[in-house]
Amino acid sequence: MKYFSDSCSDGREISVARMSVRISRTRIGAAIACAVLLGAMGFSAQPARAVEQFVTTAGLLRSAPHVAHVRVKSSRSVPGIAAIEYELEVLEALKGRLPGQIFMRMFSGFQVVNPGGGRHVAGSEWIVFLGRGESGLYPIRSLQWGRIDVATHATSGEQYLMKKLSGFPRPNRGNYHSLQEFRGLAKQILAGKRFSLKETAR
Repeated sequence: MKYFSDSCSDGREISVARMSVRISRTRIGAAIACAVLLGAMGFSAQPARAVEQFVTTAGLLRSAPHVAHVRVKSSRSVPGIAAIEYELEVLEALKGRLPGQIFMRMFSGFQVVNPGGGRHVAGSEWIVFLGRGESGLYPIRSLQWGRIDVATHATSGEQYLMKKLSGFPRPNRGNYHSLQEFRGLAKQILAGKRFSLKETAR
């Protein structure tokens, strides 16, 4: 492996080659560690089920096998890995078929990628974007958009998604889409609707 011409005889090409090998080994080691962690959490190595990053919420909605409005029933730490397993009651399946109760794992790094919210107590409600499940355990589909908190307005009782959505038209009022708005827009997107940049501009 040469990175300099033959006239360079001071050993630099050897040191660079060794550096490249060390970097490659580091990358391979990191990839293996990541695969082990995701496997322990219930994620499949198959591309269709992997944790992914999406440019827009609308893109994730089109790609995720399951999208649902859920309520947290309980949670527990998973022994041996930095993850929490949630028992969820499915209030409404917005995409795909789901049983009335499912389990979902979310590792600690999720809060770094998706800061805010953090309401993990029983009774919390979320919109979740999930991969295909195995034995009742469903993997979260995206670190950035995989879980969105749902809050209830103290006066009106209307529910809102507590994160600004991308790839969707602007909310009718305020900064956040209501759950009712999200339902309607989700149906349009799943039916093939694509909104223009003008419609989605912030």
